[in-house]
Amino acid sequence: MIDQQKVKELFSYNKVTGVFTWNESRGCVKKGSVSGCLGGDGYLRVKIDGSAFLLHRIAYLYINGLMPTNEIDHINGNKSDNRICNLRDVTTSLNQMNRRMQSNNKSGLTGVSWNHRRIKWKVTMTAESNVVFMGFFDSLLDACCRCISERNNHKFTFRHGK
Repeated sequence: MIDQQKVKELFSYNKVTGVFTWNESRGCVKKGSVSGCLGGDGYLRVKIDGSAFLLHRIAYLYINGLMPTNEIDHINGNKSDNRICNLRDVTTSLNQMNRRMQSNNKSGLTGVSWNHRRIKWKVTMTAESNVVFMGFFDSLLDACCRCISERNNHKFTFRHGK
C-alpha cells in the first residue's frame, strides 16, 4: 500500500495547478518532468512501483495523508483537473449527483423523460440511492419545473445534468 511519505518522496504537487512533477530522475523520466499519462477515460494515471494509480486519488493522499475512503468527485467535471479545490471525497450516490446529462437524453433535463405508455412527461430522481417518482406531467415545462424544484431540496451540484 502506498502512503503519503512515499508519494512526497516521489512527487512535488502544485495544489494551485493540480500538476505533479517527479522529484528525481527514474529511467527515461527526468527530474522535474510532469508525471502522469492521460487514459482513454479522461483520467490521469501514474505508475508507482509497478502499480497504476489515479492521480486525483494521489492528490488527495498527498494533501490529506490518507487515501480517500470513497470516490473522488471532480467538482467541475473535468477529469484531468486535479487541483485540490476541485476534488472531494464523496459517496457513489453524491458523486452521481454531479454527473453530466447522458447523450441519449431527449428532454434536455436529467430526470425528465417521455413515457410512451401514458403519453406524458415522467419525472424521477435518484437521491441517496433511492429512486423517487415525482409524477407525470402533460407539459415538458411543468415536468422540468418540478424536477428543478426537487433538485434544490437535495445536494445536487450546480452542474448536475449539464
